[in-house]
Amino acid sequence: MERPVANHHKPVSIQLRLILQQLVDVDEKNQLITLVVWTQYKWNDYKMKWSPEEYGNITTLQIPHGTLWKPDILLFNSANEHFDASFPVNMVVSSDGSVLFAPPGSSIPCRFEIFVPKTPNVVNALQFGSWTYGKKLDLQIDDTDLSEPHKIDLQYYVPNGEFDLLATPAFRKSTDFLDETYVELYFHLHLKRRVLYYGMNWIVPSILISLSNILGFTMPPECGEKITLRELVFWVTDH
Repeated sequence: MERPVANHHKPVSIQLRLILQQLVDVDEKNQLITLVVWTQYKWNDYKMKWSPEEYGNITTLQIPHGTLWKPDILLFNSANEHFDASFPVNMVVSSDGSVLFAPPGSSIPCRFEIFVPKTPNVVNALQFGSWTYGKKLDLQIDDTDLSEPHKIDLQYYVPNGEFDLLATPAFRKSTDFLDETYVELYFHLHLKRRVLYYGMNWIVPSILISLSNILGFTMPPECGEKITLRELVFWVTDH
């Protein structure tokens, strides 16, 4: 299928909007973060225009996946074994030629851009771009009705118990590769670890276990409460 443009010397304008639903996991050891993200693509297909008055006032159609042209936009830093985990849903076409493609959210593991273990902050970037079209696609960030410092839609976001989401800035970047210009969109997530969560789940249990070891050595050998003390400490730390 060819690109939906009347003039093949002009690019197709693609609007990309990210909708963050949930921060599932942050794997600090393997430098991976798992997110549930919905991607929403919009573009215009000049061949899919019609007059609703001539077709029973029908203004939208649901077109099966694979019937119309679709941009080959991928998450470049995905750690998913299948690389592209999006589900092939229908495309919603309006009478003015606008096309909406919004695959449902999926669990997306991707790599950290920056991670500093000595600080509570984590910075991650989602890097989107076309795999083959290069400058034939004009990628743009759809940040309609979004205010600073967020360029990712958070209307369905479920707050995470371990990290606070401070900001979600985004920017557009053009890169030259093999005599071709590729446009990429970077969506950043600035996360800060919650001190109370970190203290109650890591620091306090470690202190209690260390104290139990010290108290165990102070008890006389004939005392049979060493095992009971250790079991009590482990029960407290687990609950």
